[in-house]
Amino acid sequence: MDIIVEQLTQSNNKGEEFKKIATILLKSINDWPIEIITLEQFVNEVRYFIQNVHTKNNICFTLNRVNYSVNSWQAESLYGLQDVFEFYQDGISLYDIIKDILSKVKI
Repeated sequence: MDIIVEQLTQSNNKGEEFKKIATILLKSINDWPIEIITLEQFVNEVRYFIQNVHTKNNICFTLNRVNYSVNSWQAESLYGLQDVFEFYQDGISLYDIIKDILSKVKI
């Protein structure tokens, strides 16, 4: 999972669904308040921030209780990240989504 984030944009996989997912994911990564280099780093940051398994339900729960004056960048990132989950079955974790994306990346 140590793929560098920029490698997503260089992937030879040009399927429309993949492009949509990668675009949403990259925007969410760019919205995070610190520089994210790898997908693994992003997954770890999200898990640490929400303090739970990073499923869509847990992200929604976190967004309902987040202090926007302190964590506006994280909230913006999580709001965007919710859209990635629309391409997958309920209950899937961000970790499993990233594993799926990595299985499709051909660099």
